Amino acid sequence: MTSTHSLSSLLSICGTPPNGAGIYLHILWLESDPRFYLYVGQSQETQQRIQHHNDPRYRERYKSLHYYVWEKLGPNVKSAWVMLSAPGPDVLIDPLSLNLLEMWCSLTLQTLPKDTLAQYLPCETLAPQAGCHLNLASPLSQSVQSKGPEADGLGNLYASDDSLFKEYFKERVRQYRELRNSNDPFLRDYWWDNAKRAVNAANKTVRDRIRSESLEGMELPIAIRVKKSTQTFSVGPCLLSVPIELIRLAPKKILHVQCVLTESPDNDCYAQASRRSDDASRLLVRICGTDVDGKKFDGITYSNGQKCVYKANTLFDILAGRSLTESRNLPRRYMCCRQNSGRLTKYT
Repeated sequence: MTSTHSLSSLLSICGTPPNGAGIYLHILWLESDPRFYLYVGQSQETQQRIQHHNDPRYRERYKSLHYYVWEKLGPNVKSAWVMLSAPGPDVLIDPLSLNLLEMWCSLTLQTLPKDTLAQYLPCETLAPQAGCHLNLASPLSQSVQSKGPEADGLGNLYASDDSLFKEYFKERVRQYRELRNSNDPFLRDYWWDNAKRAVNAANKTVRDRIRSESLEGMELPIAIRVKKSTQTFSVGPCLLSVPIELIRLAPKKILHVQCVLTESPDNDCYAQASRRSDDASRLLVRICGTDVDGKKFDGITYSNGQKCVYKANTLFDILAGRSLTESRNLPRRYMCCRQNSGRLTKYT
């Protein structure tokens, strides 16, 4: 399915999108590239669906593999719509029959993931481009509707108690994971871009929580190491300390911690070794708790260490609402990276 003749054959089908139900084929290609991409879709209102597909704002709102490849092909992309089936405005067709018809077209054109095609077609009949087109979900599984136009979303199916829903979710996940090792670079990049966005979204959620709790004040456990004479507590990824000369904390007690950001460098900043150009010079850490004698205290903790400046700069980034990427590109920062051997600490 990579020859010009095959592309020409598909384009020659043509057809006018009906007002009613229909099965359509979308073809994307570049004149400079022998490859082309196919997407088979269905709708009860075909004209309107194709109008939505052609709207860049709509594609931006509903992310999918179909739209990802469309964008990646760039401004010189060629796009064509071909009608594979249009029962006619007077013919009533139920959703299940439409799903079966779409499945037949998807198998004929081999637009589904390779493992899915292998379940329904003999392996020797699979084309070289099998698994390199744009349909992810089997049309036979589309009884569960999603918010997006192509049923690419999984919604909350993973939490369903229905065994059929759970099986559908597992199948969709398996089909999606096939893209990770796809022979086609666009399909493979789609999986990795999504994975990167998921990591960034998770990091943002964690950083937003740390920011909110730290600025409002939170209760934290104290770690006291007698041999090293250290008293520490963790705020997000940063381990902070309380000098013994400031206060001797009672073991197994909870410490109330609140971070404060100032507009200009402050002499009471946590990282006393920070430069005035360091964001750390504008970070104060207030602590409240009970000392070893049972007396309550309320004061500002500090550290004289050089590495604490890097940690305080990183903590400032979180509290100021900067992203992890922004923080990594700034000097004198502290980073925790995970490796096979465990956690690795780096300083920028």
